[in-house]
Amino acid sequence: MPSRPPTQPEPQPQDQASDQPACSSSPEQQERPPYPIGVPLKFSPSGAVQPFAGNTILANLSPDWVCDKVRLGGHSPGVFWPEAVPGDAELAEVTALFAARLRGFDLGDAAPPYKMRIVGFSPLEVGIGVAVGPATAEEGRRIKGLRDRLARTLAIRHPRHDTYGLHVSLAYLLRHLSAEQEAELKGLLYGFLEGGGMAKEFELAAPEFCTFGNMFEFRRVFYVGEGEDEAGRKDGDE
Repeated sequence: MPSRPPTQPEPQPQDQASDQPACSSSPEQQERPPYPIGVPLKFSPSGAVQPFAGNTILANLSPDWVCDKVRLGGHSPGVFWPEAVPGDAELAEVTALFAARLRGFDLGDAAPPYKMRIVGFSPLEVGIGVAVGPATAEEGRRIKGLRDRLARTLAIRHPRHDTYGLHVSLAYLLRHLSAEQEAELKGLLYGFLEGGGMAKEFELAAPEFCTFGNMFEFRRVFYVGEGEDEAGRKDGDE
C-alpha cells in the first residue's frame, strides 16, 4: 500500500560503525550492489532502523503476510501508488483514502482464518523469510480472490501480483552472504524445519489495514471487513 520508494535512497545511517562493506575479489560479488536491498533504505549498514513510511494490509499469525504495500518515494500510478491519485499527494491523504475504501469492504467467502503451510524459505538475498502458501487448493482460491478484490478496490496492483510469494519476514541481511555462509544458514533453517522445530501448518488471522513509519512497528488502523479502529471500536460505536 502507499509508500514512495526513493529512486535514489536518501536515508542516512544513524551511526557510522562498520559502514564499509566487506571486500571481495569475486567477479560476481563485484557486480552486485555493496549491500543487500534493505540497506540503507530500511536499515543502516550497522543495523540502525531507518525511516520507511507507508501503509499495508497484512495478516498476523493466529494464537507476515498477505501483503501489498504502498510506500513513500518514486512510483508509478497503479503500481506502488493508487491510480488517479496525484503523485505529489501526501501519504496521509492516501492512507485516509484507503481507509475510506476499505471500511465497507466485504470479505465474502474469504473470511478468516486462512489455513497456510510452510513451503520453505525465501532466497537468502534480502533477509530471512519463511515462504508460505495456502494449505489447500480451495484456500488458495479464497486468498487469490481476496487479493484480487483488494487490488481493484484500492486501484493499486503489485507488479508481481499474480506471482508474489507470500512470506513471513524474520530478519534483514546487512551484508551479502558468502557461499559458505549461505550454505550454513540454509542448513540451520531447514534442519530446524525438518526437525520439528516449527509447525508446518498454521492459521492466519483477519487481515489488518496498518500504517508504519519503519520496519519495527506496524500499527493497526482497523480489521478489514470489520471496520474497527485501532482502539477496537467499530464504526459508529461511542
